Amino acid sequence: MPIGGFDHSQFLREVYPISLYVLGAAIYVIFIWHFYKNLGKRDIFKLDLSKYGDNESVKKDLSVFLYVLEYIIFLPFITFFWFIIMAIFLFILSNTTVNTILIISITLVATIRIAAYYKEELAVELGKILPFTLLAIFVTEPFLFSRSTILGKLGSMLSIDKGILVTLFDYLIFIIILEIFLRIIYSIFAFFRAD
Repeated sequence: MPIGGFDHSQFLREVYPISLYVLGAAIYVIFIWHFYKNLGKRDIFKLDLSKYGDNESVKKDLSVFLYVLEYIIFLPFITFFWFIIMAIFLFILSNTTVNTILIISITLVATIRIAAYYKEELAVELGKILPFTLLAIFVTEPFLFSRSTILGKLGSMLSIDKGILVTLFDYLIFIIILEIFLRIIYSIFAFFRAD
């Protein structure tokens, strides 16, 4: 019922969907910012062994252990996490098959990781392209992203089959191998540049 010429229920009916769009876009933009800032760094972790005193033997052993832990174990899993999140966003924001989305996502994430070893600025810029393009599509074509469509996609995403799980595991192994390869190549170049 309008109070003083202002209809609160009409206002809420109009503002509610806008609020959902704004909240969704804000969450997406914040995620993307963290996505390309972190994934675009060559060295996501910073190793600081100065806090372990002057014992060089302990520092050397610890640095080797932490190096393996960081770049062979943690970094590929963090990269894989970003891949999964990117695939979920692509799945929600596009009308293509799960396999195609997984291929696009792994290609994007792997390319960003390769670029991070070449030039971090390139990796950061590359990390923005597809996610912000999807946001532009969402903003200019909002009718493509109705609540029922998104809920339907989320429901179908939860019912993935065994083949997709095998593909995801294969992509995890791929990311681990890629990160090891990139780290070895980078270390070789760094060694020769130091001489």
